[in-house]
Amino acid sequence: MKTVLVSGASVAGLTLAYWLRHHGYAATVVERAPGVRPGGQAIDVRGVALDVLDRMHLLEQAQQARTRMRGMSMLDGDGNELWRSTDMTLSSGRLDSDDIELLREDLTQLLYRQSQEDVEYLFDDSITLLQEGAHGIRASFERSQDRTFDLVVGADGLHSKVRQLAFGPERQFIRHLGPHVAVFSTDNFLHLDDWQVWLQDGAASYCVYPVRNNTEIRATLGFTSEPLDYDYRDTEQQKSILADRMSHLGGETPNLLKAMWEAPDFYFDAMAQIHMDRWSEGRAVLVGDAGYCPSPLSGQGTSLALVGAYVLADELRKAGADHRTALARYEERLRPFVECNQALATENPGGLLPRIPWSEPRQRSHWTTDHSALPEMSRQVRRGGRQRVAGFLVADSELPTNAPAVRHLGCARRSATSPSLGRDCIMQSDPAGCERRRGSSPKPLGFPRLLLQGMVPCCEVGGPVGLGVGGPLVRGVDRDAQQLSEHGCR
Repeated sequence: MKTVLVSGASVAGLTLAYWLRHHGYAATVVERAPGVRPGGQAIDVRGVALDVLDRMHLLEQAQQARTRMRGMSMLDGDGNELWRSTDMTLSSGRLDSDDIELLREDLTQLLYRQSQEDVEYLFDDSITLLQEGAHGIRASFERSQDRTFDLVVGADGLHSKVRQLAFGPERQFIRHLGPHVAVFSTDNFLHLDDWQVWLQDGAASYCVYPVRNNTEIRATLGFTSEPLDYDYRDTEQQKSILADRMSHLGGETPNLLKAMWEAPDFYFDAMAQIHMDRWSEGRAVLVGDAGYCPSPLSGQGTSLALVGAYVLADELRKAGADHRTALARYEERLRPFVECNQALATENPGGLLPRIPWSEPRQRSHWTTDHSALPEMSRQVRRGGRQRVAGFLVADSELPTNAPAVRHLGCARRSATSPSLGRDCIMQSDPAGCERRRGSSPKPLGFPRLLLQGMVPCCEVGGPVGLGVGGPLVRGVDRDAQQLSEHGCR
C-alpha cells in the first residue's frame, strides 16, 4: 500500500486524507495544533466544491450547519446605519443561493469525523526536515520518530512548512494584497438575531454576525496597509497592531477591541496569495492555500481546497505507482481553475469592499462604490435585470476588453462561482467535448464537466466574458449573470 504524509489538518488536508484512504492509500496527517483547530470565520462552499462534499456524503450535513442570516446593515465610521438589506449579505451574497455558508470549524469537524477511523493523525507535531531518496521521502518531526513515505503533501496553509522545506522561503511566492484581517469569537453582547452588521470607514472596517443560535458572535476586523513586519505566531503582538489600527472607528469598535483581548481563538494575518511556477518538487506536492492561496478576498479558498484535494487524489489513483505523471496531471488539470479564482481577489484590490476595477471613462458609468446603491442592486438581481452595479451584472458586450485576466481566462472567470458548477452539469459525461469544441465554437466549456472528470478546461476558446469585481459582493450573485449569459456549461 502506498503511503502519503499530509501536513495540515484543515479543509485541504482533511479532504485529501479522506480521498487517499478511499483510493487505497495509507494516509498520515500531521498537525501542529493539539487537535482540529476551532474558531475561524464563516466560509463559503459553492460550485463544483458542493459536488466534492456530496461525493463524500457530507452535503446534507453541511447544509444543516449553514448560517441562517436574515439580512445585514451597513454602518458608517461613526456607527450610523447607511442602509440594510434582507436579500443579501456581503459575506455570502444572495440569501436564496444554493451555496453554503458555514463556520470553518463546523466544516473541518465534518471532514475529520468522516476520515478519522481510517487515517492516522499525529496531533501536536510538525515536520522539521524532508530528505528525498530513490524510493521515498524521509520526514523528520518535532516529536515523532523519522519515517519514510512515498509522498509528502503540504496542506499547511499560507505559511506552509512543507513549501519552505521543499521549495524555499515564503517571500519567493507570496503576494500581499493590502488588507490585514483578524477573526475571533465572543459572547453576543450586541444581541444580534441572525443579523450581520458591517462598518467601514476609509481603510478600516469590521463585520460581526451571530452564530450558535445567536449565543455568540464572530467578529472580523480589518484594515489596509503596506506589508507589516510581525511574528505570525505572536498573537499578543498582532492584537496590539489591530488595536492601534482600529481605535479611531466608532460604533461597537471599542467593545469589540475589548473582547478581542480575551478571545481564545484569535486569528490575524495579511490577505495574500501564493503564486508558484509548479506545485510539486520530486515527491513533495502542495494543495490548497499552501500552493495557490487565493486569499479570503476571493471567497473561493475553501472551495479551491476541496476541489484541489479531490483532483490530486484522483490523479494519484489513476497513475498508480507513477507519481510524476500524477502530479503533472494534477497541475495541468487544476491550474486554470486556480488562476480564475485568484483573479477574483486581484480584481478587487481596494480592500474588503469593492472598488472601481477599470478606469476608462466610457465604462466608469457602469460602476459605483456608492453604498446606497446596494439595496436597489439586490432588487435588480432578483428581477433578473442586466444592468451591472458595483460588479453584479452587465451585458457581455459592455465589459471592458482590457479587463485584467478576463481574455485568457474566458470560461473560467464565470465558472468560478456560477451554478454551472452544479451537480447536474458535473454528472454529464462528454469525454470528447474538450477537443471537439476547441477552435470550433465560441462558447467555452464549463469547468464542472471537466474538473471532476479529469479533463483540462478549454478556456482559451472563451471570449472576453468575466466576473468583473471580485470579493464578497459577487458571491452567490453571478448565478443570475450566468442565467442571462450565453456562456458557461452546455
